[in-house]
Amino acid sequence: MRASMLAVALLSICCLCHPAAAAEKSPRRCSQKDLAGLWVMYGILPGAETLNPMTRYQAYRFNSDGSFLRASNNNPFTEPLLKMAFLQKSVGDTYAIDGKGVVTMRFPGVAQPDVAVCGVLIKASETTFPDGRPSIKHQAGDIALTYFNRSMAPRFQLYLRKHQIQAAR
Repeated sequence: MRASMLAVALLSICCLCHPAAAAEKSPRRCSQKDLAGLWVMYGILPGAETLNPMTRYQAYRFNSDGSFLRASNNNPFTEPLLKMAFLQKSVGDTYAIDGKGVVTMRFPGVAQPDVAVCGVLIKASETTFPDGRPSIKHQAGDIALTYFNRSMAPRFQLYLRKHQIQAAR
């Protein structure tokens, strides 16, 4: 029941945030295969001013075995920082994704998991803001993670773009 409520909420939110996506029948649900890899956050709704400064910049490494790492920083991630943060072993954080695109992220010692609905953006688009904030440009293949509070109201949406760490020369 909760998973289907989250999935319906994702479709509603994504259509509101991405008018172009609404015409394309909205983002498609993520699978574990979609999520595997290194992702860097490039945008957030509502604006980052509502978040703790240490979470304004986030990156995730989702592994195909269900483990993951999440890193937060108060500055944008640089290539050396990404290498340092993500070329290490997972510390026991795990995730699971169901057939509706609901991702459950568990952290050792934390009772309540993070739950988000994951959608793969199917078309390039742009989110603009009437208050003059810079727009957010999306590419096909980007990921939208929509987080909800306990009463199932959306709290915020992260936009993630896949990143390849450059090999040492």
